[in-house]
Amino acid sequence: MQKRIWTSIMTLAAALMCAAALVGTPAAAQQVEAPPPPQQQPEAAPPQQEAPQMQMPQQPQAPDVPDVVARVNGEEITGEEFQDAFMQFTQMMMMQGQQPLSEQEVLDQLINTRVLEIRAEEAGIEVPDEEVQEQLDELAEQFGGQEQLAQLLEQQGIDPDELADMIRQDLRNAAFRDQVAAVEVTDEEVQEMYEELLQMGEFEEGERADIQHIFIEGMTEEDLEAGQQQIADAYQRIAEGEDFEDVALDVSEDPMTAQEGGHMQLERGMLPSMPEFEEQAFTAPIGEVTDPFMSEQGWHILRVIERHEAGTVPLEDVEEDIRQFVRQNKQGERLQEWVEAERAEMDIEILMDPAAEPEAPAAPEAPEIDLDGLM
Repeated sequence: MQKRIWTSIMTLAAALMCAAALVGTPAAAQQVEAPPPPQQQPEAAPPQQEAPQMQMPQQPQAPDVPDVVARVNGEEITGEEFQDAFMQFTQMMMMQGQQPLSEQEVLDQLINTRVLEIRAEEAGIEVPDEEVQEQLDELAEQFGGQEQLAQLLEQQGIDPDELADMIRQDLRNAAFRDQVAAVEVTDEEVQEMYEELLQMGEFEEGERADIQHIFIEGMTEEDLEAGQQQIADAYQRIAEGEDFEDVALDVSEDPMTAQEGGHMQLERGMLPSMPEFEEQAFTAPIGEVTDPFMSEQGWHILRVIERHEAGTVPLEDVEEDIRQFVRQNKQGERLQEWVEAERAEMDIEILMDPAAEPEAPAAPEAPEIDLDGLM
């Protein structure tokens, strides 16, 4: 039998680094970022004293639960769904350094989501195929194309049609959620939230430089010699009139910026291990291409597009983000009230005895550290 939609989304989220949506959050068909490429490996350092072995915290264990943990208007929430959701929530919260949800909280989330699904289906909301396909295309783009997405789905045992059904259900839930929790956000509320966040230290930015960058790796002597010729060739192509962005796309080995045509924004102090790079970014004449220069990582060319003084981000630059943040908070509160009212009208059976508090992983013992050996 096909897994229920929510659990499928959570399972896919773990596999594809997506975040599944729950009651009170945006739709689960989130845009996600593909996993970053491996970091460049530095040269082997001289032997050092072996670091003390740390005992890692215990990994969370899925609780033992019955085959069916609850029914909502006769629709079952299975033990497998609960365990999958419990593990995904626990791992996600631990990664964020937050307290894991209790069994009771996970069960409530599953029930709330099922309530929303049932009411959305009863409302007869239709989701056009074009909207589903648009979400599928965006997801594929995030992971490098349809072929790569298909491989990931195959690895996780998820049928493409199942993924389409998941997205359709999620879009239906989102549309229904917007209906039952429609809210307005005033300019005064946006201004108030902006000022509140300012008091918390948000929206303060340091000195920044918008640059384009070409990088050729040079971690060994051989790489440095080969990279010197490569960076010289790239510099010559730009000097002869070729567009910086095209050259960056063609030759740059920077995994973070190459596919963006070398574009990046650097804040002063962001790269303490590469002082040469930061010096060029904040002193080179705007609009000019630097001569090739070397850092511990390899060879570089950059061009400064614009610089920004340190200061406070003005409201107009973040107004829409703040408005969306306030809207989501208000929607969450209204939706919670709606769910509680709907739960009172539904036939809900609880078939498990959930623990009210999560079991904290065992704390690791602090190792004895030889401070003299680290000096």
